Amino acid sequence: MPVLSVDPKGGVTKENLDAYIRVRREAVGERVGRSLENPVVRGWFEALVEDDLYEVKDGERKYLGDASGEAETKAALANAKATSNPVEMVAFLEELILCFCGFHVMRPCKAVCIVNAVHFQFRVDVDLLLSTEISLPSAEGTPTAAERALFDEAPVALAELLLRCVVETGEGLFVASPFSPGMPMGKLLKLPLFAQFVMVLTNAVEAVYYQEAIPACPMAINLYASLLVENAPVEEMTIGVKCVEVMEMTKGAKRGAEVDGWVKKIRDGGAKVFLDDFDAKHPGLESKPNGIKVSVFANAFHTLQAYKNDPALLPIADVPFVEKEGANPMNYMDYYGTIVPKHQAGVEYLIMEGSENCMKAEVTPGPPLNFAEPRATTATAHVYKVAAMSLRARQPEGQELKMYHQGGRALYADEDFDEDAIAVIAATGKAMPAARAGDAGTMAWMGDEAVRRESMKSRLPVCGVVVKKAL
Repeated sequence: MPVLSVDPKGGVTKENLDAYIRVRREAVGERVGRSLENPVVRGWFEALVEDDLYEVKDGERKYLGDASGEAETKAALANAKATSNPVEMVAFLEELILCFCGFHVMRPCKAVCIVNAVHFQFRVDVDLLLSTEISLPSAEGTPTAAERALFDEAPVALAELLLRCVVETGEGLFVASPFSPGMPMGKLLKLPLFAQFVMVLTNAVEAVYYQEAIPACPMAINLYASLLVENAPVEEMTIGVKCVEVMEMTKGAKRGAEVDGWVKKIRDGGAKVFLDDFDAKHPGLESKPNGIKVSVFANAFHTLQAYKNDPALLPIADVPFVEKEGANPMNYMDYYGTIVPKHQAGVEYLIMEGSENCMKAEVTPGPPLNFAEPRATTATAHVYKVAAMSLRARQPEGQELKMYHQGGRALYADEDFDEDAIAVIAATGKAMPAARAGDAGTMAWMGDEAVRRESMKSRLPVCGVVVKKAL
C-alpha cells in the first residue's frame, strides 16, 4: 500500500484522501476483527458506553472531552456499538476521536481526518560531541559554528510516527498539516480504552506503510501502557513494526509487572522498545527496553539549568552515580547521575526531544518555553555532553551508545524555511512567527512528502530550513 499522496506544498486531493482512508480503514478493521475474539478486547469494547465519556468528581458528572463535540461523540459511540462490521466500527471510532478531542473545531483550518506523520530523529555523533570544546553558556554572542553543527549536520536515522491532521482550508482545499494540532492533543489522554486501542492499530498500520516506503529509516509507534495488560493482543498491535515507544495515557494507566513483561516480549519479537518521556514514575521504570527518550520539557529545564550554572561548574568532567532520595528529573545531574543509572543503566539508545535552542521560560504568565536566547544551543550542548558521558560510561562491554535528536528546532535569525515549507505554512494559516519558533520543532511530514524529505538525509533540508539568501 502506498502512503498518502501529498505534494511538496502539502496539497492533498479529495479523491486520493478518500481512497487512502478507505484502504487504511480496511486494514485497521481487519486487525480489529481478529482482536475482537480476544476477551480483553471484548471487555474494552463492552465497556465503551456513554458513561465512559464522563467522570464523577465531587458528586458532579463531568464530560471528559471537548464540550463542543459532546453530542457528536455520543452519536459516534452509539453507531460503533450498533455495527458488527469492523471496518464501519473503525470509521465511527475515527469520528468519535475527532469530536471527543475537538479536532473538528480546529482553527483556522478544520481537521477532516487524522493521519500519522513522520517526525524524524537525527543521529548525534557521540565521539564528536565529547571531543568538542564547548563555550560557556554565559559568554556573550551566539553559539559557535561547531556547536550548531553538532545538531544541524546530523543525518536522519530513525523516526517516530506522530498524530497530525489533514485540514480543510476556507477555500475548500485539503492540506497535510505538519504541525501539532495543539489543544485537542490533550484530550487524547482521556479517550476510552477501546478508542486508544483503535488508535494504536491505526498507528501500526501506517507504520508498515511508511516502513515500506522508507525502508532504511526504522519507524516507531506509540503503544499506550494502559493497553499492556495480561492477555492483551499486543502482537496484533505491533506486527510489522520495527520500533515501539511505551507511553502513559491518563485513562486506564497501568504500571508494574505486566508492562515490564510486555516490554520483554516485544523485544523478543524483534522490535526495539523505547520508554517515552522517561522519569522515575514511568510505567516501565524497571523494564529492560532498548532505550529511553527524554521529554521536551525535561530537556528545556536541563538547558535552563546549564545556562544559569556558575561558569566554574562547566564543563562537567564526570557524572558519578549518586544514591539520592527524591531525585528531581528536572535537574540534569539528578536525571543523569541518579535516575537513569539507578533504573536504566546500560540502555543502548538515548533520544532527546525538543529544540536545542530553547529552554524553560521563567516569565509567568506566558509560554512555557523560551526560544529567544541564542546561547540556549550552547547550554543544550553541555547537557548532551553530560548525558553522553553518563550513558556511555555504563554501556556493557561491546555495546555502543546510540544517541539521537528528534525533530527540528526554532529557526535562527539567518535562516528561512524553504519555498515548499513556506507554502505549507501559508496553506495551514499558521502565523510565520509561530512557525519559526516553537511550532518549528513539531513539524512532521506526511505521506509522499515524508518520503521526499527523508531522501534529503541531512537535518536542515529534512526540516525545511535554508540559510537566508543574500540581498
